[in-house]
Amino acid sequence: MFSLAAIPTGRYFLAADVMLPSVRHPLPLLAIALVLQLSAVDRAWAHAGALPQTIDVFPLPGHEVAEGLETTFGLLLSPDGQEFQWLCHEAITADLVFVTPEYLRNQDGVILAVTGLLSEGLLDPEQSLYRSTDGCSWSGVEGMGGRLVSSAAFHPEDGEVALAVLGATGLEADNGIWRSSDSGLTWADTGVDGGSRLFRDVRFSDRSGSVAWAIAVWFDPLQSWVYRSLDGGVTWEVHTLDFAVGGRVQTTVEVAAASSDGLRVWLRVATATSDYLLASTDGGETFEEVLAVEGLIHDVALAPGDTLWVSTEASGLLRSHDGVNFEPVADAPRTYGIAADDRGLLVAVDIEAHDFALALSADGELFAPLLGVDATVGPWACAPGTRSAEICDPLWPYVAAQLGLGDYPSEVAPWSGLDVDEDGAPSGCGCAGTVSSDSGGRQPRGVGWLTLLLVGLSAGVARRSVAR
Repeated sequence: MFSLAAIPTGRYFLAADVMLPSVRHPLPLLAIALVLQLSAVDRAWAHAGALPQTIDVFPLPGHEVAEGLETTFGLLLSPDGQEFQWLCHEAITADLVFVTPEYLRNQDGVILAVTGLLSEGLLDPEQSLYRSTDGCSWSGVEGMGGRLVSSAAFHPEDGEVALAVLGATGLEADNGIWRSSDSGLTWADTGVDGGSRLFRDVRFSDRSGSVAWAIAVWFDPLQSWVYRSLDGGVTWEVHTLDFAVGGRVQTTVEVAAASSDGLRVWLRVATATSDYLLASTDGGETFEEVLAVEGLIHDVALAPGDTLWVSTEASGLLRSHDGVNFEPVADAPRTYGIAADDRGLLVAVDIEAHDFALALSADGELFAPLLGVDATVGPWACAPGTRSAEICDPLWPYVAAQLGLGDYPSEVAPWSGLDVDEDGAPSGCGCAGTVSSDSGGRQPRGVGWLTLLLVGLSAGVARRSVAR
């Protein structure tokens, strides 16, 4: 039986043994719980069968030629900037685990994946943070066994340093801020008191690894806190955040962007119908509302020249030169996740609206397509016997067919529990369909018409954050 007493933790809601995509109304929770119960006997691919859509830009720090995308169906990695290779989420997750890991990568190519849950449906049921040095072999990390990691971040200059925050529910939860000095291999508690606080987000400043920020919240009563570190996450100071909407202190808060001086930081606050951007110029002591939009703020990026970019659901791409006043970017593609570096603004593009998936703009006036999902040539090259080779390689023919790069195989994988319909596609998965620009592309496999019915009933009241 699934618990509907959902607690928001980062990009997911905790309900019993699973993290559900962050929805903001009880009807979608009821719908998802019912779908999960009725489809539990069908062992389908939760991600390889997801309707294709981009989620976020996944750059390789310090390597401007290399590109990457987080998508609904896995990671797309391009070491040469010419073609994508595919890395499946199923290297970490399995069965009907409705969660897309949040990935991060350092300058040396070490990848961390945050699942946001502890579950029997993961590679290790006692781990919520996974690590790989090559994208092929994956394992949990030392010091985090049995702990619920809700967010993590690599130092932007020193890839050996990483931060993670813990966000388990319950009065006895062992939460706080943890730090690694060996690229996420081992972790140690920084000593921040996590009692009656659920940590939901952490990130370094966009340009300086000495400055880091974290968010913690609690629900009885509703409370939020902003943490700041000026020594790379070793020590922390905390300020209360009392931003309220309709008289209620908001707890769905994330760090959106931060400057290298340790004074300026922007927070994204999500409510039932609107998202807000808050700005501080005094190190997090006080905040003012600088932007309110209907629908989602998908992502925020601070460029080297201090231009602040905001990707939104209803208002398109916005730009600010002072971090306070925003203007729409005319003729910008429909974007989800964004990132900025010395070249300009990288955008993860809605592939239902455009024939490319990743684009670059030097000035916000012209957007040059870089790569599309049709540039995906196959699974990430891994040696036989590695986790990714064993799990991802057999799924590639179905993903290729879903991307329009080949025909569906005549047989489905024997562990999938799916039948093949007349056109060769696994039945009930919706693989041959399209995804609306508002859905984020996250329809689970193996639930078919029932999912569509329940999602249709909850349309207009379910909202989620697409990118971090």
